Amino acid sequence: MSRMIPQATIDAIRQMNDISLDSWGIECNLYIPNNINDIESLDVYIQPSDYTYDEYLGVKCFIEWPPTSIYHLKALGMFTEGELPIVVCLPNVLNACTSEEQSIDILKGSYIVVPVQYIPSDFTKNSAFELVDIMIKGLHDAVLIKKWKAVPRRV
Repeated sequence: MSRMIPQATIDAIRQMNDISLDSWGIECNLYIPNNINDIESLDVYIQPSDYTYDEYLGVKCFIEWPPTSIYHLKALGMFTEGELPIVVCLPNVLNACTSEEQSIDILKGSYIVVPVQYIPSDFTKNSAFELVDIMIKGLHDAVLIKKWKAVPRRV
């Protein structure tokens, strides 16, 4: 790391993102797989029921339901063709129903369960959304905000 921008500045910007989510985000349940290495040997025969998850209740997140324009996605740094994904912003540090903050890596394959009242009518058949791709907003050589591309979860 070049340390061109002090780490304290990076941490302050990350904390402001978390404060914004805490103020305006909606409470969702986050499920992060914890046995990816154990079932990797199954290869193409992996089924959703093979995964076990760590559950984090009441995680605040901000969801941008499919925007009406691909130009809006390009401004976010996401380049897609013919699809308008769901964009989910999650905090850098999770407050997982405890008084202490935990720095937990959110993995590809995790999913969130959104309360039904916040889901648009296009997606009411499913309240669980899987995080399938990551979009990183960075500042020189540090990750500031991680946004995720989400799709309705298949069971």
